[in-house]
Amino acid sequence: VCIFNLLKCIGICYTALYHSTPDDRPLANIGDAICSFLQDPDKTTRGMSLVSKQQIAKSDEIWRTPIAQIYQFRQPRWLYAVSWKRWSLCIGLALATIITATFFLAAGITGLKNRNFPTDVHSLMSMGFGAVHPKSLVGFIPLGASAKSLYLNVGFSNLWQFVISLLYLAYSAVLTAMLVANEWDELGKTRKTLRLTSPQGHQRSSYFISVPLKYGLPVLVAFGALHYTISQSVFLVYLIRFLSNGVEDVGHRSAASGYSCLAIITSLGLGFVLLLLLILAGFLSKYQNGTPLASTCSAAISAACHRPSRDTQAHMFQVQWGVVSQNPQTH
Repeated sequence: VCIFNLLKCIGICYTALYHSTPDDRPLANIGDAICSFLQDPDKTTRGMSLVSKQQIAKSDEIWRTPIAQIYQFRQPRWLYAVSWKRWSLCIGLALATIITATFFLAAGITGLKNRNFPTDVHSLMSMGFGAVHPKSLVGFIPLGASAKSLYLNVGFSNLWQFVISLLYLAYSAVLTAMLVANEWDELGKTRKTLRLTSPQGHQRSSYFISVPLKYGLPVLVAFGALHYTISQSVFLVYLIRFLSNGVEDVGHRSAASGYSCLAIITSLGLGFVLLLLLILAGFLSKYQNGTPLASTCSAAISAACHRPSRDTQAHMFQVQWGVVSQNPQTH
């Protein structure tokens, strides 16, 4: 996990720094996109000022024959800022993980019953949170001192950390799309300076973790806690045998995978709450200011950034979405 995170950081830094020039900066957030389109308006979206993300996704005809639209005040739910593919990936991966973990929990409890160990709540709690117990060893991976056995057990114990990392990426992608759309919608309410990765003049700097701290920090803490509970749910166990005289039997060392039912239940509960909160945020929250829904769709963003030709420095000061002249091509 650490190696892949390091490679990811190197890739991000390489893209952001090596491919960033004063005339060609990467569009790392919505502020960068708005700034770029205000500096150099996109000719392909001229006359499409009220177009939304959904309209662009539904048909290619809108590119060939842009049609003037009558503005209608709408307050779409947050969930519409995210594509159905992204929602499907996030929810599908989360449900698959929850179902698989539930299956292994049931198998673990069944294994305890087969070993004549009580499985009531008090007994499961008495086994400890993430504690090694002789009756809670994974049975389908063979014990052994061979390198193959060690690698199998290490791989199985750490596989779940990789799955949670994938879940974090999918979860963050959905949350980021909804919050980007909310930042865009706020520009229809009040004048604000743009938030850029490389601010100049009155422009503001970007968020440290790409989303507002009131959302990003709880998500980071929650997934950090989930990584910890997963590490206590399934873990590598190294078995060492001792002779009756207390001397270690060097020839009988073996690797195995242990599990903790209490930690698995905690992980399942935390994962379910995280998924439920994301779905509730999508269904219950609405964009309040009537700005055409753009989210991360660069075409919809560029369509709304056709400034008057004389206002060449608009990106350097406070901006607000709205009609700025009688010309339908300038919004």
